[in-house]
Amino acid sequence: VTYPCTIIQRTTHWYLPDFNVAGINLGYLYFNRFAELLVHKPGESFLLSLVATLLSPLRTGISKLVETYLKWKLPLKKYGLVPDYSFLQDTSTCRAGVLPDHFFDKIIKGSINIKKSQSFSFCKEGLTINGEDKPQEADLVILATGYKGDQKLRSIFRSTIFQNYINESADSMVPIY
Repeated sequence: VTYPCTIIQRTTHWYLPDFNVAGINLGYLYFNRFAELLVHKPGESFLLSLVATLLSPLRTGISKLVETYLKWKLPLKKYGLVPDYSFLQDTSTCRAGVLPDHFFDKIIKGSINIKKSQSFSFCKEGLTINGEDKPQEADLVILATGYKGDQKLRSIFRSTIFQNYINESADSMVPIY
């Protein structure tokens, strides 16, 4: 590989190879009217709150099913790409992503390198990565500094009641529909 790409990753997120998991389109599981019943929403009626509470094990179960499938299907553990939190938390805060085609094949061939580091700095040769002696040569640096979907969702609301509701947990996040 003549010009490998190095990804410096601070936080691991859940990534999907495509929107089909075990032959089922994730849009059918997460992004439909029924899935909206599984989520507590600010100002909802008692009946909707009760339905969301009763169906919350289904929501957690679907998330665990997707996690198990991704760990089985993709070599996440081999490359240190298994997140410390659930797929449900990542999707609720709009941080899950979709991998490009043949991503792991490119890692195997060496055209993509993944390094974990909490910090780096620029130098004449490119980047000095925390914990490495030799600088990482770089022609181009793209900063994808994170999206913080939960913070963006909180900032939508002026009411501190709704902001606090979003703060409580990932299970209470309002998904973008």
